[in-house]
Amino acid sequence: MARHTLEVQSRERFEFGGNWAWFLGSLNEERIAQARKSLSERLADSPEAFAAACLELLGNAELRRRQPAQP
Repeated sequence: MARHTLEVQSRERFEFGGNWAWFLGSLNEERIAQARKSLSERLADSPEAFAAACLELLGNAELRRRQPAQP
């Protein structure tokens, strides 16, 4: 059995596309409007803090991407 399949079965990893299918099934115009409003409020309150948080998230994602695979 493939490693990916074992990781999905043990819930160490999402099945490819499963989490996106769930997300898209719950997405609607109201949720999009709420997200836009929230983002606008955050940008208006403190653009610098919001930009710093975004850079931190991107940096963390890059660090995880560069980590060697665990055996």
